[in-house]
Amino acid sequence: MADSFSSSDAGSVPDPLPLAEVPDTMVPGEHEAFQAPTKSFSLGAQMFLALANVAFFITIYPTGGILIPAQVVALDPRNKVISLGLLSTFAALASVLGNPIAGALSDRTTWKLGRRRSWMLIGTCTGVIALLILANASSLPMLIVGAAMGQFFGSALLAGLSAVIPDRVPERQRGTASAIVSLAIPLSIILGAVLVSSILKLTRNNIAGAYYAIIVVLVVIIGLYVATMHEQPLPRHVVPPFKPGTFLAAFWINPRTYPDFSYAWLTRFLVILGYSVGVGYLNYYLRDVIKYTQHYPGHTIEEAAATLQIISALFLIIATVIFGILSDRLQRRKIFVMLASGIIALGLLPLALIHTWTMVEIAAAIIGFGFGAYLGVDIALVTQVLPRPQDRGKDLGLINIASAIPGLLAPGFGALVISLFAFDTILGYSILFVVATVIVLLGSVLVQPIKGVR
Repeated sequence: MADSFSSSDAGSVPDPLPLAEVPDTMVPGEHEAFQAPTKSFSLGAQMFLALANVAFFITIYPTGGILIPAQVVALDPRNKVISLGLLSTFAALASVLGNPIAGALSDRTTWKLGRRRSWMLIGTCTGVIALLILANASSLPMLIVGAAMGQFFGSALLAGLSAVIPDRVPERQRGTASAIVSLAIPLSIILGAVLVSSILKLTRNNIAGAYYAIIVVLVVIIGLYVATMHEQPLPRHVVPPFKPGTFLAAFWINPRTYPDFSYAWLTRFLVILGYSVGVGYLNYYLRDVIKYTQHYPGHTIEEAAATLQIISALFLIIATVIFGILSDRLQRRKIFVMLASGIIALGLLPLALIHTWTMVEIAAAIIGFGFGAYLGVDIALVTQVLPRPQDRGKDLGLINIASAIPGLLAPGFGALVISLFAFDTILGYSILFVVATVIVLLGSVLVQPIKGVR
């Protein structure tokens, strides 16, 4: 089993040595790959990493926010809320399983191509297969399979990309690097919305064509990044022998031993959960409460959703840059996380009280600004509380679960609330937004006990 993560080229990679024979300078945990980075990570390298992240997230946001909801409506219009919730739940569960597994395998991979680059390629190839399934889905089960595959195998690509910051970026730069890399999310939302909307207009709503365009973007950008990224392979003799029990046990991180990591995990979980609950059903909120197509004849819900994504993304970009740079200048993280959470809550609550298209546009701007402020600091914060340098990929995979589980819980929770109040649709959505606000604010409270980061 251990050999499955080692180069097949025995002539170029040393044979594993018993741990007792490993030189002192090369024992696990002391190899240069596990040391805290000190060399500056150039602005160009940060921007290229952000572009690679754009390629990944462009497979997530325009598909999940525009294409998949439209496909669900076409396949099951009567039960669209329940069906979308079911699909999102399976996809999120796949992500929850895939993130830590891919991260842990990445940590111990000794292939000649390198730990992170290898899994970027694996994630890209399997992601293409998932997108092809989504493009040609003719039934709800097929749609669910494609979405779940995309999330599970996409975790391999995300594992490689996520580890670059703790692997290569010194702590003094992580606020700025966090901000620049986090720009991938709004840029993928904007570019994805423009790309998908343009393809749909040109092809008269040919959804498959939009998926094919996303595939091209993914393959070209990740291919260039992997081809130009410099990464030394990890020697086999610094990786402990593979033992299934030890491998599985490593996924448990004791909150008493590493409280900062635990609080950072909970903070991310709650902020993203509240955000996901609040924005997850905006597409159907526009249909069922705002009655967008009735007020604006000739326009579609997909156009409205794309507009909201662009508004949110523009404000997200502004806040991400401002808060990331300020965080580095002041060398403070927690206060910015708290402030960002409050801004998100300020955007969510009005949606429960004022049901107009104008209010939705304003809320999208506020929520986008708050979420951007959060993203601009969050990566920097979590990379400073990782327990062990040799487990960065695995530990970031566990942190990424805090982003994935909300996707598992939010759809079902939202569908439950809306269904319980089916007799009063407006009331159901209002309660949903109030609960989302409370969850986000709770997340801002739990960042305070972190002691290892200011």
